Amino acid sequence: MRIQPRTAVRVGAAFAVLLACTASSPVRADRYGFEAAVRMGYGIPFGDISRDTGELSRRVSGQFPLWLDLGYRAGPYVFAGLYGQYGFGSVANDEALDYCSAGNNPDGAECAVRVLRAGAQVHLHVLPYRSLDPWFGVGIGYEHFASRKGGLVTTMAGFEAVNLQFGLDLKSAGNWFLGPWVAIALGRFTSGTRAGSQLCGEDVCTDSVPDGPIRDALAHQWLMFGVRIAFQP
Repeated sequence: MRIQPRTAVRVGAAFAVLLACTASSPVRADRYGFEAAVRMGYGIPFGDISRDTGELSRRVSGQFPLWLDLGYRAGPYVFAGLYGQYGFGSVANDEALDYCSAGNNPDGAECAVRVLRAGAQVHLHVLPYRSLDPWFGVGIGYEHFASRKGGLVTTMAGFEAVNLQFGLDLKSAGNWFLGPWVAIALGRFTSGTRAGSQLCGEDVCTDSVPDGPIRDALAHQWLMFGVRIAFQP
């Protein structure tokens, strides 16, 4: 079914009017005390692990993060607290690394990625007295990356130097807030472990992640975006 240009324009105009009316509506501003939020979405890897290991995107194609915010709303404008994230994804299909391609994995052995992140953060809200409230955030923390390719398990860990966040809180029923979010996280893996081996046909797959400190470690990034649901009792 094709959508006519006039229909698209009308729908867009109606949405803009609704958004403007929502943004101009005042809401209760006494937002103090405990606040929690859950985020869901998708994360795209960028950057390198080290000079020897290469790009992070050669090891993971992407992740689905489940992100939890817990903290204290110190007035309408400031939220401070902790964050924790569990992300799951799939190993990148990179023939050069003999990863879990169909030809090298005839038995369908498990190929999965897990990404754990945790740290502290601060959010600054721009329009807490309105139903549509933009906010900016900054955080710092720790990251743990693990991948399983059949019998080969590798992990990498290191500090996350900074993550920058932006989102919109749209007033919903009661003390619930719903809206989109986007974040860019900058980190560096400084240590790794490697256990087991993965058979690839008649050969044994190798992995360039060292079992110990990662030399010449470089910066990598996660670009994440999705939907956030916040609640204040």
